[in-house]
Amino acid sequence: MEIDVCMPTWNSSKVLGRTLTLLAAAESSSDININNLIVVDNESSDDTLTIAGGKAEEHSWGEVFI
Repeated sequence: MEIDVCMPTWNSSKVLGRTLTLLAAAESSSDININNLIVVDNESSDDTLTIAGGKAEEHSWGEVFI
C-alpha cells in the first residue's frame, strides 16, 4: 500500500529529525510505502523545512511544502 504523510509544523527542528526517523522505521517494518511527505508549515523561522527536505531525500520520499 502506498500513502502520503501530511505533517503540520512550526519551528519543529528540535524534534522533527527524530520524528521522521521513527516514521521511516515504521515504514520499513510494514507493508506501507510513503510516496510523499507533505509538510504544512506555519512560517517556521528555524531549520524545520531544511530538516524535512533532507529526511525526505534520505528516505526517497517526494516532498511537498505548503
